[in-house]
Amino acid sequence: QVVIENVNDKTQVTIDVDDVLVTFGFSSSIGSMKEWGMEIDKNSVVVNSMQESSIPGIFAIGDVASYEGKANLIISGFGEGPVAINQAKLYADPEAKIGHLHSSSVF
Repeated sequence: QVVIENVNDKTQVTIDVDDVLVTFGFSSSIGSMKEWGMEIDKNSVVVNSMQESSIPGIFAIGDVASYEGKANLIISGFGEGPVAINQAKLYADPEAKIGHLHSSSVF
């Protein structure tokens, strides 16, 4: 399960999931994900503009994700993360309202 907490009112939602893979480090390897049936290109998971793989509900960001024009920089993953999180939330809860925040307007 994954617990998602609303930062404003501290309410929590628990979502049943099969797996959550979080990797940090300096070596990119998709390991057994190669066997999941996703489109792979040069040891990376091919994703669309919503960071979704060729298997609905599976999202990838950072070094493990690949798309046309990607800049393979650490900072790219930080920008891809919120996109993937919003899309994963909508996938799990199609009725969800996803807000768009700007870092300069949070406060």
